[in-house]
Amino acid sequence: MRITRVTADLRVPDIDSARTFYTGFLGLATEEFNLGWVARFTSPETGAHL
Repeated sequence: MRITRVTADLRVPDIDSARTFYTGFLGLATEEFNLGWVARFTSPETGAHL
């Protein structure tokens, strides 16, 4: 078996505050989805995501 992807799932108390941090500080620019209780942010350059 070969690992092809690792996804970090981080619990945060406020997704809106987390969005500001992920996009502003970490540079994760693309919000792939947001269901209100779970969201994924991705770097357009590297494909890294949280």
